Amino acid sequence: MSTIFKSNNITIRAFQTLIDRFADYPGYLRDDYLSDLHNELYNSDYEYIYYSDAVKDLEEYGVFDAIEEVKEYEEFNFGEVNTDFSNPCNVANMLFYIIGEKIIYEVVQPIIEAQDNDEPDFTAIKSDLLDAYNRIAA
Repeated sequence: MSTIFKSNNITIRAFQTLIDRFADYPGYLRDDYLSDLHNELYNSDYEYIYYSDAVKDLEEYGVFDAIEEVKEYEEFNFGEVNTDFSNPCNVANMLFYIIGEKIIYEVVQPIIEAQDNDEPDFTAIKSDLLDAYNRIAA
C-alpha cells in the first residue's frame, strides 16, 4: 500500500462502504472490472446529503486540503474542474469518490493480484480489507 491514508471520517466511510458492499459485486473483483466496482461503490449514490455532515467531515479532513485534492484530481483526469466548491456536499462526495478510487487500486487490486484463484476468495479479501481498515481507524 503506497498511499498513506489519512485517518478521518471520509476515508473511514470509504473503507466501510467497500467492506460492507464489495461482496455484492463478485464479478467486479477482477483487474479488468475494478473501475466498475469503483463506480458502483463510490459513484452510484451520494454519500453526503446533509450539509452539516459534509462540513464536519471536511473540517476534520482539512477544507483546503480537500479542495486542493479535488482540484488536482479533476484537472488531471478531466482537464477541468467541475465541482462546485461552494457546496460542501459536492466537495465531500467528490473527495469520497477520489479516496474510494485510491482504496480500490492501492488496497483491493494488490489483494486480488496476490490470490492465485480463478474465483476471488471473499473471506481472504474481507480479512485483508479489515486489516487495512483497522490500520486507518486506529
